[in-house]
Order: sequence, then C-alpha cells, then structure tokens
Amino acid sequence: MKRQPKHVEDLLADESYHRFVNGKASEFEKLEWNEWINRSPVHFKLHSNAKKILKNMRIHSTHHPNVRRAREKLEKKLINKNDLSSIDSLIEVKDKGFGLPAFIRMAAVITVALLTSYYIWGNYKLRQQSYKEPVTTQSLTTDYGVQKTLKLSDGSSIILAPNSSLTYASDWLSKDIKKISLQGEAYFNIKGEHRTKNKPEFEISTPDGIIRDFGTQFNVSTFNSETSVVLEKGIVSVLHKNEEDAIRLKPKQMAVIWKNHPEVSVRNVNPKVYTSWTTNVLYFDHTPLRDLAQTLTNRYGVTVVASDPALLDKKLSGAIDKTDIKSLLAVVSRVLHINMTLKSDTIRVQNMDLKTSQKGAIYD
Repeated sequence: MKRQPKHVEDLLADESYHRFVNGKASEFEKLEWNEWINRSPVHFKLHSNAKKILKNMRIHSTHHPNVRRAREKLEKKLINKNDLSSIDSLIEVKDKGFGLPAFIRMAAVITVALLTSYYIWGNYKLRQQSYKEPVTTQSLTTDYGVQKTLKLSDGSSIILAPNSSLTYASDWLSKDIKKISLQGEAYFNIKGEHRTKNKPEFEISTPDGIIRDFGTQFNVSTFNSETSVVLEKGIVSVLHKNEEDAIRLKPKQMAVIWKNHPEVSVRNVNPKVYTSWTTNVLYFDHTPLRDLAQTLTNRYGVTVVASDPALLDKKLSGAIDKTDIKSLLAVVSRVLHINMTLKSDTIRVQNMDLKTSQKGAIYD
C-alpha cells in the first residue's frame, strides 16, 4: 500500500478510502485497507474516527443549522483583502488575473468540507446526539480437530483449541482493556509491554467468571461445565461472577470456577500438562486416563466408553505425539496395557486379552 495515512485528514481526502467506507471499493482496495486497518491499534482508531465523520456527514443536509453555523464561522476566517462576503463567492471567483488561482479555490472547497465535517462531529460529540455507530460483534471459531492462532500487532497471540470460539467487539483492539468471551479452550501469550500490576491488558469472560490478564502466559478452558485457569508465567486474576474479590494466581497454579459454586478452587499443578495441547505433543504427569478421554471428547467429538470404569483411573506420565489420534491411542494402549478400539466416533476401552496384547489399539 503506497499511501500511508497518518491523520484523519489524510483519510478524509483519499478517494479510495471513501470508496472503501461506502462499499464501492474494488477487491484489491478492500484487501489493502483491511490490511492497513488491522496492522495496528493506531490505524484502527484513525479509521474508526474518519468513518464516523463520513457517516455523520451523510445524515446532515447542507441546510442543517450546524452546517450553516460552520459556514458562517468559516466565512469570517477566509475573508481576505478582496472583502469577499461568503464562502460561495470565494469559491466562485474566476481566475482573470486579479482573482484567486484555481488551486486556491480548490483548497477552499476542501477546507470547507473538512472544517464543516469536524464542526458537525465535534458538536455531535459534545451534545451527545442520538446517532451512534453500532459496534458489531465478531467471532473466531474452530471445528473438531482444528486449532487456530490469532496474532496481534504487539507480538501477542491467542491459540484457540478445537471445538472453541472467541467473541469480541469489532473495536476491541482499540480499547485499553481488551475484552473477549471464550467458549471452549484457548492459550494466551500476552506481551503486556505497557502493563502495570493494577491495570489489566485483557479481560476474558466465561460462563463461570472473569479472568484479567496483566501480561502473561496462561490457559483457559470452559469445558466440563467449569472454567479452569492455569498460569504458566506472569500475573492473572480470577473473579467468580457472583463475587467481588478477585484471586491472583502465581505461576504453576490452577484455579477452577463453577457457576453454581461460590468458591474458587486453587491448587499447584504442572502447567505443561494443560498447555502442551498447543504443540504436537501431549504431556502427562500422573494424569488419569479419564482426563485424556475427556480431552479426546472435547477436541475430536468422539465418545469414550470403558468396559470397567476403573480403567479410566490408570495414570499416564511422559509425552506422546498427538498429530494422529490412531497413533496416540496405540501408544496409550501399550503403555497402560489396555485395548482401545476406535470405531466411527466411539473409542472403547477394555482390558487387554492375549489375542490383542501384541497389537495395542484396534481400529475397525
């Protein structure tokens, strides 16, 4: 993109930007402007302000009293030695050697448009008129077996787990505290270059509570009818929706919130067990098989059925490649000396008999 607008005036004077705002831009122009807007919060704010001015201009006629007052104010500023009596006469003076040059007349036209726009917008803001551009809501979602990464301009990133969604206002990146809602699971790596211990960078809402981030690395999951927060590094606070006091976690701590339970449970954990899903390897540390079974259900949409519930109490330790579910089940079968059978969307867990002891998992 050759143009690099630095001020609202630059955008208001750009014909391509007008086409973009009015929905008449070419596909290439749309790509250029969207890329420029999403490049930084500063660009987003410039776009937001310019768009509001243009939209506000369209809802006022040239006979609006605010416009007339703006023109009158401008007349006083633009009257020169020729003792011109109005903006219209200033614009209509012909270039006959003694008149104003064409480029000055054009500048006057542009100045009229810009100053009138700013006057209307400023008056609108001060008087809090009823017109207000609605803030739209956007979502990022994932299907079973798919995870996505949202990268921000400051180097922060959010990894969204399979079968999950993030919801946020269209102007969230321009806010001091960036608010989003989470359903499912996500890993947050927030740089927080300008953070303070008393001012959060992010605020994540879940069905059970609110998590405030002060620049850190942490995991949030809303699966299993609860919200769990595991802090890997930095500072986060956890607030139950029915409480007023937040709890600050230390690294290697996990907080669990239940909607209908008044207390927040906090315990020490190994963060790798809860964050390794973001990589190609799952890490276990005396992890019950039932936890893995729940993970498979949440991530792949499968149902896990055990012939004996006690089998799900078997514990796993170590790391296993998760890029292929069949290979994962085969390794777990060998390690725990059980048989895991995958058929359609159901995984059956059984004791290993002599016929299958050398095969591990069976896939029909």
